[in-house]
Amino acid sequence: MAQKSQSVTFELASPEPRAWVVVKSDDHEPLVIEMQKMAPTKWSADVPLTPGEYRCRFYCGDERNVVYCGPANIRASTQSGMDAVVMVESPQDEIVPKSASILLVEDDNDSLNVYAKILRMSGHIVYTADGYQAALDVAQQQRVDLVVCDIGLWDGDGCDLLKELQKLRPMKAIAVTGHSLADEAEDYLEAGFTAVLPKPIQNSELESAISQLSLS
Repeated sequence: MAQKSQSVTFELASPEPRAWVVVKSDDHEPLVIEMQKMAPTKWSADVPLTPGEYRCRFYCGDERNVVYCGPANIRASTQSGMDAVVMVESPQDEIVPKSASILLVEDDNDSLNVYAKILRMSGHIVYTADGYQAALDVAQQQRVDLVVCDIGLWDGDGCDLLKELQKLRPMKAIAVTGHSLADEAEDYLEAGFTAVLPKPIQNSELESAISQLSLS
């Protein structure tokens, strides 16, 4: 017999223009739920969940920049008439990102949005740019400690971009390229990149490279 789902209410206090909650469990893929604005600084979302144990994270900001991650002030409630209880766990203190702030530079918008979403769901703060000049604009306005950059951008070269970014502040860098020749990879490392990842990027490889740089 299938388990009945019950409505769990998530609430968050934030002045940002958008808010969403990511609900995870060991048995299901993560759910990304857009929260509804109930008041100038109050957000809410009703999520149907089957009985079980779940973990959640809150994110606020907009599609381009996530500027807020926590504290996770939530309230979980259930509909009457349900026998089982959905247990939702969330940090009561501020959510600390797994790494430094990341600038993701990719001129393919579909790839840019996909990888930004994946990194944000993993707990990272991500700023996005779809080209050379856009990346410089973001870096001038936001503090960035790590850049993941496509080498072949529509309006410039990723190696030249890294030199300009380094003038603003020191930052670690991961190169993303569609070319896998060993001599080209060496050129990227000489240009200042710490790691080189071939396209298409594997999620596990990207997370591993970011984790290694964050710990170094």
